[in-house]
Parts: sequence; C-alpha cells; structure tokens
Amino acid sequence: SIDTQVDVGRALAEVDKVVMGNVPTNLFLSSPEEVERYTLAMLYASRGRKHIAASGCDIPVRANPESVKAMVETAKTFKAEC
Repeated sequence: SIDTQVDVGRALAEVDKVVMGNVPTNLFLSSPEEVERYTLAMLYASRGRKHIAASGCDIPVRANPESVKAMVETAKTFKAEC
C-alpha cells in the first residue's frame, strides 16, 4: 500500500507488483466531485499497470460516505474505459 507522498507512476515503474492506495485520507472529508477529480488523475497516472485505487491509509470516521463512494465508482468506470 502506498501513501500520497509516493508518486504512483514512479512506484509502478520501479516494482513489478500490484500497488494499492494513493488517495489522500483527508480527501474523503471533501466533496464527491473533488474525490472523483483526484481519483481520475491518479488512475490516468497508473493506467495500464497493476494499481488498485484505495485510500493511502485509514478512511477517517468523519468521512463523507458519498465521497468514498465517488472513489469506488470512479475506479469502476475507469476500469471499464481501459
């Protein structure tokens, strides 16, 4: 699992393993639209490589459930586009 300080594209270029994470945990406190924008940018950076979109660490208790759902739905839709 990688945290947000790690460049997902670089991490994937350096290892031949599945990498998971990279969505900032505090992002789940913001709007679903903001989460969608970040998730799309992250997925484009890792496109075609072994990456699972996920939180970089624990999702905050006060997280907006719609924002968490936005990450999941964005990743599902993006996968279908690849």
